[in-house]
Amino acid sequence: MPSTHLLTEVKIPKLGENNEELSYIVTRYNTNVVVDKKNRIFMWGEGSNNFKLRSPEEFYRFQNKKIQILQVELGKRHGIIRTNEDKGSIYGWGDGTYGELGITENLPIETPIRIPFFEDKKIKKVSVGARHTLALDYEGKIYAMGDNSEDQCAISGRRANEPEIILMDFKAVDIFAGDSHNIALSDDQGVYSWGGSTINTSWT
Repeated sequence: MPSTHLLTEVKIPKLGENNEELSYIVTRYNTNVVVDKKNRIFMWGEGSNNFKLRSPEEFYRFQNKKIQILQVELGKRHGIIRTNEDKGSIYGWGDGTYGELGITENLPIETPIRIPFFEDKKIKKVSVGARHTLALDYEGKIYAMGDNSEDQCAISGRRANEPEIILMDFKAVDIFAGDSHNIALSDDQGVYSWGGSTINTSWT
C-alpha cells in the first residue's frame, strides 16, 4: 500500500523563485541548513539550543563579502563552518559542552565565531560527529576535539576540550566522522578507523 505522506516543497526566503541562488545543503540530526551564493545561512528544524523552526529563517551571514563558505557540518548540538579565509579557516557555534567547538569559554555560542586554535592553520576539510569534530589540514594532519567516550578523538581522556592532533604514521587525505567513530583515508589509499565499535584498540 503506498504511503499517504506527501512531499512538501520548502520555500527558502530571499531566494529566487526556483532557488537558483542556492549553493549548499546539509541536513543531520533533524537540523537543516541551506547556504546561498551570497553566503547567507538559512536554518530550520531543531537547533543546538533546542529551538524548533518549522520554516527556514536566515541564521547568519558573513559581513565580509570576500569570505566564501566552503563547507557546513552539523553535529547533535553544534555546527562547524569552513571558509576560504586564509586558505581554510573554521568557525563554530552551538553547545560546546563536550569540547566539540574547541572553545571552553562563554558557552553556548549562539552565532558562528572563528575558532582561535586554527587561525594559523590551513584546513582542507572538517567532519562532525554527534559531539566531536575532526579537522584535516593540507599537511595531512588530523585534529580532534569533543567527546571521547568511545575513543573517537583518540586521546587518553574522556573529552578533548581543545583541539588535539591525532598521532598517526600516515598522511591523511580525507576524513569522515560518524556519530562516535571516524574513518580516514591515507595518501596511499589505506583506510583507517577508530572509535565507536572498534574502541580504538589499534589502528586497523
